[in-house]
Amino acid sequence: MNRAVLQKWLDNLRRAWVDADMASVKNIFQKTECYFETPFSEPVSGEGIWNLWAEVKKGDLDYLEYEIIAIESNTAVVNERFSWKSNRRDGIYLLKFDADDFCIFFKRWKITE
Repeated sequence: MNRAVLQKWLDNLRRAWVDADMASVKNIFQKTECYFETPFSEPVSGEGIWNLWAEVKKGDLDYLEYEIIAIESNTAVVNERFSWKSNRRDGIYLLKFDADDFCIFFKRWKITE
């Protein structure tokens, strides 16, 4: 994993949010074995991820920004700032990728204003 590949992954994730594009979401998280919506939620994969994303509708996202904080080997930490349905949030992603740059682990911490 490197900064350019991670930025492309984040750009694809952002586009999926903005467009509420479930096909893109399924592609982005196709190999994700553990997806935590919050640190205390049960991990999900496959259909569990799609169910979490099912509530995302085109036009709900006011803005979304990502800042790469750190990358080490296959692990990255990203700051996420966004407004969704007029609720401002700030949070952190902990991401792990396989050798083919597919996300295999996703954990989110989010704070709503």
